[in-house]
Amino acid sequence: MQTPQRIVIVDRSAIFRNTLARYLVLLDANYEVVGEAASDEAALLEIARVHPAIVLLDLDLPDRSGLATTEDIRLHWSDITIIAVTNYLDREYCDAARRAGACDCLDKLALVEQLPAVLAAISADRPARLTDAICLENA
Repeated sequence: MQTPQRIVIVDRSAIFRNTLARYLVLLDANYEVVGEAASDEAALLEIARVHPAIVLLDLDLPDRSGLATTEDIRLHWSDITIIAVTNYLDREYCDAARRAGACDCLDKLALVEQLPAVLAAISADRPARLTDAICLENA
């Protein structure tokens, strides 16, 4: 039996976090949501507390840019895989997220379609390219 992939979800919306957590549990028993946060400050505290393998991180946080949060996570926990999620998916924004340390950048509106393949690629330690905006080069 595989060790569950421990995941923290960071998003300002409690509804989005709860829905995504339920989706991940239904998607695969090997995904375990071990924490949630609504802000940069709460995210960094939660990540330090539970040390997940994967962080699903909204780039639009209420207290700080998700790009800065990504940089902080990468600086303190280089072994954590960060998947950026956003409502503002464009090439430049995704490139900035990758430069900050995210391995991928996904559109929230297409998350249900894209996330399974991205998580499977991370679990298998192999890159996957779903669109030009998706890149797992750092996974």
